[in-house]
Amino acid sequence: MAKTALRQADGESYQLPNYRAALVVDSFYTAVPAAAMVKGFYSTAVLREASLSGQHIQGYGPYREFKDYPQAEAIRLLAECARRMYPDEPIREALRRMGWTVFPTFLSTMVGKVVFGALGDNLPAVMRMAPRGFEVSLSHGRCEVLSVTEHEAELRISDFYFFPDCYLVGVIEGTLAHYGRDAQVQIRPRDNSECDYYVRW
Repeated sequence: MAKTALRQADGESYQLPNYRAALVVDSFYTAVPAAAMVKGFYSTAVLREASLSGQHIQGYGPYREFKDYPQAEAIRLLAECARRMYPDEPIREALRRMGWTVFPTFLSTMVGKVVFGALGDNLPAVMRMAPRGFEVSLSHGRCEVLSVTEHEAELRISDFYFFPDCYLVGVIEGTLAHYGRDAQVQIRPRDNSECDYYVRW
């Protein structure tokens, strides 16, 4: 099998995500600022996915779709559901899979339709609009588009504690899968809340 060529930019190499690497979940939700909020539709979707898989998670919700809730709570819920839904997978792989349904869920909301609905299957336009998706969903968490071409994009995420080197990779993969494309994602992690992404489709 041919090896995937790793992207280089700014003198640094990207790398493939390592879904078997150790992950200290507590280090993410304890680091997130207390003022950091996320819209309720994220956690509602997580609970719904867990319920559909036969896992009924207690102690969370109910959530209103576009009311703000603490990100720390959402991160704990995400990790718990990942472990319960994919008990035989490493936690990073489980979190990656949890990310696959985020974009279709967001797109089903009124705000999601407004942000992305008019773009059709124009993937470069979808990538350029990614920062707006962050803005309407999170109080903390920023996305910067570094470059976009017809078949690739580079993104920079900062101040985002939802497991950026695995969960957010799944979000990107799920976004492209929604449009019938396979995503090839390389990452350049900086710390628990910052990561660069090179995406090909």
